Amino acid sequence: MKNQRLSILLTSALMLLLFPLIAMQFTTDVDWGIFDFIVMGFLLVSHSFNL
Repeated sequence: MKNQRLSILLTSALMLLLFPLIAMQFTTDVDWGIFDFIVMGFLLVSHSFNL
């Protein structure tokens, strides 16, 4: 059960990171670098462990 919860949380974080990645393909208003993805990924994963 714990492994299933972990995989759901990590998959959710990854799915949320796909939104800016896809938006960058269609508009110049979203301009994220690799550092932005790393920081947001860290924030999402660390927040999901606190739930």
